[in-house]
Amino acid sequence: MKTTNTINTTKNSYPTFIANNKGAYLVFVPDLDIYTEGNSLTDAIAMARDAIGIKGITLEDDGVSIPNPSTSDQAIEKAH
Repeated sequence: MKTTNTINTTKNSYPTFIANNKGAYLVFVPDLDIYTEGNSLTDAIAMARDAIGIKGITLEDDGVSIPNPSTSDQAIEKAH
């Protein structure tokens, strides 16, 4: 009997806050407690995407469940 491994390919979208502070784009992803930044909006989005991926891999490697995304209202509350 042949055994196949399955890979979870579910993708989530996490509420993300981006603020422009004197030309630096600051990023916060409250569900994953991630802070990063970029030199432009495009760079900030790319940095956030990378940081979310790295955080997910780290959590999986540590045997910790990746949290489900919050609603936008929940994320705003977490950000306060």
